[in-house]
Amino acid sequence: MKDCSKEPRKAEVSPTYEQLAQFWGMEGVYRLISRELLGSGGGFQREVFHYLLNSPGKGLRPLLVLMCAGFGNSGADVKSLAAAMEMLHLATLVHDDIVDGADKRRGKDSINALWGDGAAVITGDMLFGRSLKLVERYGNKAVKVYAEIIEQMVSGEFEQMEAAFDYSLSEASYLNIAGKKTAYFFSQCCGLGAWAAGVCPDQVEILERYGFLLGLAFQIQDDILDWFSSEGELGKPVGQDLCRCIITLPLIKALRLSEEREKIIKIIDKREFKGEEINFIRHKIIRCGALSLSLKTAAQYFKRAVGVLSALPAVEAKDHLKYVVKGVQKLTEVQK
Repeated sequence: MKDCSKEPRKAEVSPTYEQLAQFWGMEGVYRLISRELLGSGGGFQREVFHYLLNSPGKGLRPLLVLMCAGFGNSGADVKSLAAAMEMLHLATLVHDDIVDGADKRRGKDSINALWGDGAAVITGDMLFGRSLKLVERYGNKAVKVYAEIIEQMVSGEFEQMEAAFDYSLSEASYLNIAGKKTAYFFSQCCGLGAWAAGVCPDQVEILERYGFLLGLAFQIQDDILDWFSSEGELGKPVGQDLCRCIITLPLIKALRLSEEREKIIKIIDKREFKGEEINFIRHKIIRCGALSLSLKTAAQYFKRAVGVLSALPAVEAKDHLKYVVKGVQKLTEVQK
C-alpha cells in the first residue's frame, strides 16, 4: 500500500481534457472496450457495437477511476475497472434512450432509432454482462459496489418517475434523486479506482465524497443544459425532461419564484408543447432568477468538490481532479 504521507511535485501547467485523458491512459481503456465488444459475436452484434463505439463521449467516469488510482500504488492495473465503468455507463445510456424514446445520442441516431427497441435492450444487456465480467476480476467487493451502483441508479429513476408532475417537489428531494441517479456512480468510480490501487481508507472516503459532489454538480448542470442548450451542442435532443414532465432544479426554482407559476403548470399539464410555450417557460426561468440560482447551486457543489481535496497529499492526481472540475464547469459558462 502506498505511503499516504508521500507528496510528489505538483503539476505546473493546467492541461486540457484531451491531455488528461492521454496522460492517464484512456486510449488503453478504449482499446480494451473494443476488444471486449468486437472480439466475438456475429456480424449484426459487431455492427451494432462498432456503431456504438464510433462515437465516444468524454469518458469522465473511467477517467475518474484512473485518476483516483493515482493516489495509490503506481503499478496497480485498474484499466479493466475503468473500462467496466464506461461500459456500464453506455448500457444505461442505451436503455435511457428506450425509456425516453430518444432518437439521437452523441449527435447520431440512437441504437433504438436505427435497429428498434428490441435490439437496443439486448445491446444494453450485453454491455451490463461484459462490464460485470471485467469487474469480477477485482473480487467480491468490486462486484458488490457494481451492483450497488445499478441499484442506486434504478432507485433514482423510479423516484424520478414517481415525482413527475409533482409541482411541490422540494430541492432536497430533487438532490436525493440526483444523488442516486448520477452522483453515487461518480462517487464509486473514484472509490473503486482508489481502493483497487491500495489507497488508504480515509483517502478513499475523501475521493468518494469528491466524486459525489462532482456528480451532483454535473447532474444540475445537465438539467440546466436540457432547458437552455441545443441538440447540436448536446448531441442529443433537448427538452427531454419537459416532455416527460420531469421536474428539475431550474423548474423547481421557477415554480417557487415566478409570478407566472400557474400558467407554467397549465402548460406542462397539457403534455403537448408548442415552441412558443417552451420559450415562455424558458423566459420565466431566466426572468425570475431561477437560471442564475441553479447555476449558483451547481457552482457551489463544484467548489465543495475541490474543497474536499485539500485533505489529500499533493500528488499529481490531486491537481488533475481539480482540472476536471474546471473542465466540466465550463460546459455551462455560455448560460451565465
